[in-house]
Amino acid sequence: MSINDLLGYMVSQSDNDACDILLKKLGGTDQVEDYLHMIKIRGINIEASEEDMAKTPETQYTDWCKPKAIIQLLDTLYTGNVLKPASRDYLNKLMVGATTSPNRIKGLLPAGTVVAHKTGSSGTNDAGLALGTNDVGVITLPNGKHVAIAIFITNSAADEATRDLVIAKIAKAVYDNQLLKKYK
Repeated sequence: MSINDLLGYMVSQSDNDACDILLKKLGGTDQVEDYLHMIKIRGINIEASEEDMAKTPETQYTDWCKPKAIIQLLDTLYTGNVLKPASRDYLNKLMVGATTSPNRIKGLLPAGTVVAHKTGSSGTNDAGLALGTNDVGVITLPNGKHVAIAIFITNSAADEATRDLVIAKIAKAVYDNQLLKKYK
């Protein structure tokens, strides 16, 4: 399987096996963190693989990200010189083509709104808590401008539909706020 195929599965379909294969090819979690630090991204900690988290769900707490850091990463990937233009376009294509959790960021946005996003979800632990329900991405506004957004829900007892709706409502509020700025 090619790297492009693995990236497609990982980004567009949230395939955990593809993620772990790519993580191993990159040299593990330390190498990925070192790269993030090299490109001046702070506030993201990666210690566990997807396999580790599947075996012991609470292990996911060792992997964390500050929303500001993921926004900075998205900005760096979209506007910086970290990726070659062809690689940036490919990543954008994969994120726009994401098929997972369509009721999150995209859920309440007008039909046809282009959203390049990556979702993340954990299982539910023995206490009935969903450890993580996330969606991060870039929304293309009608005027062609972009807004980056990161929404993380942690330790929620709400069902998945409710968590997805919370994310959708936040995304819609951000979208509407950006449209209002156009008229000020």
